[in-house]
Amino acid sequence: MNPISQQPVSIDKKVKRAIFASTLGTIIEWYDYGLYAAASGLIINKLFFPQLSQLGGILAAFATFAIVFIIRPVGGVVISHIGDKFGRKPALIFCISIMGVATVGVGLLPTWHSIGIWAPILLIFLRILQGFGAGAELAGAITLVAEYTPVNRRGFFTAIPNTATNFGVLIATLTFLFFSWLPEETLLGWVWRVPFLLSVLLFAIALYIRAKLDDTPEYVNAMDNAQRKRQQQQAPIRQLFKESPRELLCGFFAMGGIRR
Repeated sequence: MNPISQQPVSIDKKVKRAIFASTLGTIIEWYDYGLYAAASGLIINKLFFPQLSQLGGILAAFATFAIVFIIRPVGGVVISHIGDKFGRKPALIFCISIMGVATVGVGLLPTWHSIGIWAPILLIFLRILQGFGAGAELAGAITLVAEYTPVNRRGFFTAIPNTATNFGVLIATLTFLFFSWLPEETLLGWVWRVPFLLSVLLFAIALYIRAKLDDTPEYVNAMDNAQRKRQQQQAPIRQLFKESPRELLCGFFAMGGIRR
């Protein structure tokens, strides 16, 4: 019999908190994804690109949506390096903080009619910021759960935050669907901001929970072992590009086609 299967499964409060914090963060990440995707096709062109033709405005709106997927790999590499060097907890807090500022910031942005060309410029900046923060959110969440949970149950528990991506998109779609029933004048006036601003509650909860987390036992043990052996390890980013450039590029391009 496999000795791993004989190990008792112990899910204490710390593990449950880690699973919940990881799952909530992933839901928030993909809530923003779904929310902005819906807004791109309906209102972003009218609010931030009214000077363009109807087709040009729609294409520009979807370009601001797509830019997130260009910057995500960069954020993933940088933030994962932070997670390896300083700990999983600081990296995940950094992710959720950047995403929160960017998502809520979109809801506070003045439109083209208020500040002209600066409106789309600030929108693009916030979308880049959101993509950078989200770059390591899902991978970091799965890593946190994997390093907290028993080996023989990791497949099950890491599937929870992974499944939460669809739940986040579903919540965003239903939220925007609810507000889209309002008259267009009202929707374009101020109501479009509400779904983005409501996310501040989710971000606050996720940030509070993550602040209460301890770093994963595996990470702490690895750092202790490295310190005892006085090993000077090469920077993970440099090692990644040097040893696995092909796998890195394949992973970047594969992620772009996973979500619709």
